[in-house]
Amino acid sequence: MNSTIRIAGAQIPIKDNDIQFNKNEILNALDWAKENAVDCLLTPEGSLSGYGSSWWMSNLEELEGSLLEVEKHQKKVGVELHLGTSLQNREHIGFVNRNHIRHYGKDGNLYGLSNKTYIVPGDGGCVSSTAGELSPLYPFDMPNVTKKDGQPYQIVGMVCNDMWGSSKDTHKDHNPDMSLNEMLVEREVDLVFHATNNYKFPPQQIVDSPYMKETFDMWHESHLRMTGWGACSTILTVDGCTPWEWDGDENEYNTYESGSQSGVITGLGERVVGVPRTGRQYFHYDLEINAREKNILKHNDYNRKASELKNDAKSRIITN
Repeated sequence: MNSTIRIAGAQIPIKDNDIQFNKNEILNALDWAKENAVDCLLTPEGSLSGYGSSWWMSNLEELEGSLLEVEKHQKKVGVELHLGTSLQNREHIGFVNRNHIRHYGKDGNLYGLSNKTYIVPGDGGCVSSTAGELSPLYPFDMPNVTKKDGQPYQIVGMVCNDMWGSSKDTHKDHNPDMSLNEMLVEREVDLVFHATNNYKFPPQQIVDSPYMKETFDMWHESHLRMTGWGACSTILTVDGCTPWEWDGDENEYNTYESGSQSGVITGLGERVVGVPRTGRQYFHYDLEINAREKNILKHNDYNRKASELKNDAKSRIITN
């Protein structure tokens, strides 16, 4: 039994009105993953459909055909794929537009869907995960991966704003007693797949408002690290490298920084992988299957030492 899995991400360019371009980017990423002995690969939010409404207003048939090509190639290369895309699903409530992550096993079997909860206007008519069969942060067992104690290896998917959080005023469709980040702590999952497609600051806007971008960066990074720490779960996060309205100019996309840094955050809140914020970037990381259990032991040790220091400080105050 393997003690590690090789997780990977593809920070790739995405075009809103060119599904064929997006499909080829994903196929190339799958080929890279196979060449590098990757076990599972994550793509950004809307990496096949594009981010916006064009996919269902005029390109739905093309999107469905391209998805079949991606599925066929994914099964051929034998790399588990966690595909960020929008799609129209047939569910018990009817045909529903979803912004989600599609979880495919190495055998090509679709074993899970993680639907976005915090829907925003840019999501192109998609519906929140609160409407449908699967609740927010529904956990899945990763196929053919078992921990030392025989328990299944559990994953969840989070799409963009599901990680960053949201106010009740801006999202009337999901008013939980706790944030999704807090809910994640209770799920006790091993690995979080976070697919995002954040707003990309134009270069001139960074010059004009440097503190605005700095604030966004701190917001994103602190959420990733605190969520990893709080849940003791590893987070694999991947952003796209192009703005939503990108027209295909390869020279232009290298001038935009990703909205958040793609890479890996441990269950101790440590960033162990952080790729360059511009351009196409592939990366992988060898993750211990029992990392969460080790993180919990370290958390307990930290809490014990913190309690001892606190008690020692109290005794000094009393003595003095």
